[in-house]
Amino acid sequence: MAVYVEGVVGILVFYVAVLGVGIWAGTKQKN
Repeated sequence: MAVYVEGVVGILVFYVAVLGVGIWAGTKQKN
């Protein structure tokens, strides 16, 4: 179970990182 939770957390962190970079790039492009 610990491995499963660890995997889900890793995917969530990766997803949030990609989303954050996308938003940052979008705002940087606007400015």
